[in-house]
Amino acid sequence: VSDRIRSLLRSRAQAAESAQKYLTALNQELERLVGDRTAALQRTNAELKQLASRDSLTGLLNHKATVEELDRLLRSALRYGEPLAVAMVDIDHFKEINDRFGHQVGDRVLTALSELLAASVRAADLCGRYGGEEFLLLLPKATAQAAGDLAERLRQAVEDLTLPELAGAVVTASFGGAAVDPGGRDVTTDTVIRRADDA
Repeated sequence: VSDRIRSLLRSRAQAAESAQKYLTALNQELERLVGDRTAALQRTNAELKQLASRDSLTGLLNHKATVEELDRLLRSALRYGEPLAVAMVDIDHFKEINDRFGHQVGDRVLTALSELLAASVRAADLCGRYGGEEFLLLLPKATAQAAGDLAERLRQAVEDLTLPELAGAVVTASFGGAAVDPGGRDVTTDTVIRRADDA
């Protein structure tokens, strides 16, 4: 009888151990699946955030994201007393380009200018599409002089753009800059953008 009891106890212990191993394996598999799913959701959320903050045509920051980034940079500049400059870029006579060559060529001009702007600024700088043919350059730690020099280089580079679709027509752009005085009063995102636009 005691051998039979020992055998039953041994069988029960082996069954419990086997069940525990099975549950452990199931839990590990579940944790792996949950981890994979969480990583996939995080990637999807990052992609959605990217899509929500980017202009679909140019790939630059969209209007909302540009204003939000300027607000963030402005708060930082005022807090730490650092310079910040903003440049507004407006393609000259853009409606005439669309009327003469069509909206697809107009889109090509917008993408070419966007690529030029993005390739010409520092890694810390930000480019955004502010409106139809208007762009905003956010230049942290840049002085008015540095922003003016950049604007002139970019103005010339835009004029030098050659796009076969334009059949020799020249694209030009106007630039206006505004430098933030870190010690200034009542400096807001709206006032900085307005000053750059007026300039």
